Amino acid sequence: MKIAALIFDKITVLDIVGPTELLSWVPGSEIVWVGKEIGPIRAAPTGLAITVERTLDEVSSADILIIPGGPGVRLLLQDDKVLDWVRKVHATTKWTTSVCTGSLPLRRDLLRETRGPAGEDSDVRRRVIRHRHGALAGRQDRRR
Repeated sequence: MKIAALIFDKITVLDIVGPTELLSWVPGSEIVWVGKEIGPIRAAPTGLAITVERTLDEVSSADILIIPGGPGVRLLLQDDKVLDWVRKVHATTKWTTSVCTGSLPLRRDLLRETRGPAGEDSDVRRRVIRHRHGALAGRQDRRR
């Protein structure tokens, strides 16, 4: 079973290490660390280096695709090469998975629909943002 783990600068380590650690125990699993360029990337905020072993051009299919989260996802949302690769590999997977903000590249088209003309926030997007921030504020208040 081929597992493609997308890695990129400013990744959240737990978001990729947790799923790959678990799936590595499945008999016959092969984890492929995929990114734009071969070599180390730096995780946020620790700076831990994770090594890309295969480029996007070298991996065209997988049984499972894992897209982790992290601050670097913002850049992925603007990177057509990565987004095209995700679409291409997703078409071949049995499971396409994400952790936290790693779901955003998978939902990019939906997010675009929540923008009005000239990129203005729609009412739907404003409600989602307001709800999210309100929920976070509520949790922070309870911790005090």
